[in-house]
Amino acid sequence: MKKKLYDNSLFNLKHYKNKMLMLRENMFYIENYKIETEDEVIKGNWFRKEKTKTNYYLTDIRIIRYFPKHNTLGVMQEEDGYHFILFYNLAELRQSWLDFKKQLKFFGLKLQKIKKEN
Repeated sequence: MKKKLYDNSLFNLKHYKNKMLMLRENMFYIENYKIETEDEVIKGNWFRKEKTKTNYYLTDIRIIRYFPKHNTLGVMQEEDGYHFILFYNLAELRQSWLDFKKQLKFFGLKLQKIKKEN
């Protein structure tokens, strides 16, 4: 997979990597991604100089998701992960997660990560 990223999507990936996100009852975790860069030369004309523009391409993404219907964790398909990054407001999803944690705190509950054994 090689999909073009735009500036806001690139910022979102960097900012929300390794953070929990929440959309309604679904939880997401952006675990890893790979980005390739390519330089594109934009030809100049009489009025402007030649420019070099850097394009960013997402080549691999791994988003862990909770599937409530099956009560399991799984990895989103790369194509779905790309659309998730592109079309969802990740700041809003992150705020939903933080609000959820705050609600749990008011009930005296605390989230704690469980270490997995290999």
